[in-house]
Amino acid sequence: MTAARGWYHAEGDPPGTVRLWNGEQWVGFPQRDPEAAMAAEKVLLGPARGQQRLKPWGVLAMIGLVGPALAYLFQVYVLVRILQVMGRYEGQKLEAVFTAEPDQVIVDVVVLQVIAFGAVAGLSALAGLLFIPWFFVAYLNLSKWTRTRYETWWAILAWLIPFINLRRPSHIMQELCESSPRPDREGEINPVAAWAWWIAWLTASTGVQILQWWAFNSADFATVQMILIIACGLCVLASISAILGLRLVWQISWHQDLRFKREAVASSTASLATV
Repeated sequence: MTAARGWYHAEGDPPGTVRLWNGEQWVGFPQRDPEAAMAAEKVLLGPARGQQRLKPWGVLAMIGLVGPALAYLFQVYVLVRILQVMGRYEGQKLEAVFTAEPDQVIVDVVVLQVIAFGAVAGLSALAGLLFIPWFFVAYLNLSKWTRTRYETWWAILAWLIPFINLRRPSHIMQELCESSPRPDREGEINPVAAWAWWIAWLTASTGVQILQWWAFNSADFATVQMILIIACGLCVLASISAILGLRLVWQISWHQDLRFKREAVASSTASLATV
């Protein structure tokens, strides 16, 4: 069917009924008269019973995500400084460099690295504490107007259980992207963004752990330089992931809270009267 958005009789529905066609697929259930159809539209577009406003939780989550984004960029700056310092000692053994008389430049970059490590760890933990409550409330809201793939408590447990936390958070985020917009705004959040966010975060966080182990177990100067260069790229990727997450939080929060805007619902239902 290629008709414009509106109320039509759907093949297979009872005679004398109409159903909402959003331009791409049928939405909701068959209705027997226009007034019932408009009432059903208000339910589809309006807030569900028990739905919470997501914006306050979203603001906290976005504030939390700004921290890691900046912390990882600061870590890139520190790694570049370390590479510059290492360039001064190229050709020497690492053991000899660090056992010699302390150089003030080396001391400075070591202090900067300790600060960067603390900033990344602390701000990432804070981001998790602020992001997960938003994630749970968003998925709880979603369960009020559609059947969710998982029970709502998985929005919390999915982050805590080993191996499950490698995939399930991305599944839930993708579901939020697909089902948070109202029927008249379907497709306005690209679910591919959820996969991009998760793959970037998983690659960066896992890669950094592997590189740390590799660096501590390597005494070769060139190898450590290569590790630091790769680490710079992963830190940039982690910062991009935080920015993608921030955008997803804003989009999902905006679309879910749009159900509370009565003027938007009224204008949508008024346009149905002319169909």
